[in-house]
Amino acid sequence: MVDILNESKKYSIPHCNKIPKRVVYLAGNIEQLLEYLNRPQALAQTIAVREQAKQNLTDWSNAQFQSEAQNIERLLDKENLPAAYTAAQKLLQRCLEACEKAYQDANYDIAFAHILLG
Repeated sequence: MVDILNESKKYSIPHCNKIPKRVVYLAGNIEQLLEYLNRPQALAQTIAVREQAKQNLTDWSNAQFQSEAQNIERLLDKENLPAAYTAAQKLLQRCLEACEKAYQDANYDIAFAHILLG
């Protein structure tokens, strides 16, 4: 996955913002699978790939939302409630600033951000 991401930067592929989005989604799905398999190294590598791909996203999107939500889930897994709460507040604020029309189904992400906040 990292190779694909690096290639998109190197050759300036048209619509290359789609590649980081796909990597974020794919890494997020793999992350969810690894979460319960007790594979901490593989999970850490997958999180790093997702984070690297997120850095290449240029606009607020469902991919960025999903990545931030997964970060909050990891904080909750570590029982770091203060950091999870702060991150959830920031995520909700970002969603509200972008508004429901930022991308298709953004309103669902706003609702989920409220759920993450508690």
